[in-house]
Amino acid sequence: MPVKGIGTVELTNVLHAPSALCNIIGGPIIERYKITFGSAWQVSKGSITDREGRPVAYFDPRRPLFQVRLRGPPVGPRVLQDDGAYVISVLWPESERQRWEAHQASVMPHSRPGYTQEEKEWLRENYRSEFHFLRDFGLSIYEDDDREEGRTILRSLMQEEDEGDEEHTD
Repeated sequence: MPVKGIGTVELTNVLHAPSALCNIIGGPIIERYKITFGSAWQVSKGSITDREGRPVAYFDPRRPLFQVRLRGPPVGPRVLQDDGAYVISVLWPESERQRWEAHQASVMPHSRPGYTQEEKEWLRENYRSEFHFLRDFGLSIYEDDDREEGRTILRSLMQEEDEGDEEHTD
């Protein structure tokens, strides 16, 4: 397989998909990083910072979409052209998501969310993510005890919601 480029990735939990048109930053990134968006007239369209507030990536204002600006000169071909029109849709099959979760559980057993699929959907519908849910309750996604407390709160809220629905159907 030919090498298309060389670089350094400082983000964690990276999936490698060599046949993809371009690199894609997925939704779960907000659980570990803060993403801000700037204006086109600024030096950057925005940035990604780590837990300590250190910048790890910037979005280049001169490029289409939100492309991460490299530290040094680009190495390899540019796939997305400035005058191109792009629609990128990415689907992650459930089988691949399960592989990812199994991998995460094996390398970081204490940081595994431990939510059922139904609980994950409830979080998305009501709070967008576990990060936002925990933040609203004054808890940190980076603390295992806080995450455990969050799961207890979530299950209690879901149970109350179910009991309320049952009362309305009687």
